[in-house]
Amino acid sequence: MDVRDREHALEVAQTLLSRHPDAPDYVVRAALLHDSGKALRPYHPLERILVGLYSPPVPAEPLRSGIYGAWQVRRHHPEYAARRISDERVAAIVLEHHHPQSLWGRRLHAADQEF
Repeated sequence: MDVRDREHALEVAQTLLSRHPDAPDYVVRAALLHDSGKALRPYHPLERILVGLYSPPVPAEPLRSGIYGAWQVRRHHPEYAARRISDERVAAIVLEHHHPQSLWGRRLHAADQEF
């Protein structure tokens, strides 16, 4: 993962733990891995800025290069990460971190929104 994404993951995990010290270990692991799908195709600095400003709906597959691939990573990184995580509880929370449905998914989303 990009150094910014690693630092962000640590900040999210620390925020989650400060708010919910009783968080199960699998939730903390989900916080640390929630953006790991971005490592599949790292952003170039200009792409990171552009996809933050505009990100149209694009399919997850096949993963492409260029700005199109950057849009794919922006939209589908939770899915890319969840596919690679063997712990089903961690994968489920990572998958829903942008659109939380579970209690811990909502708590992770709230901690993620701080940054």
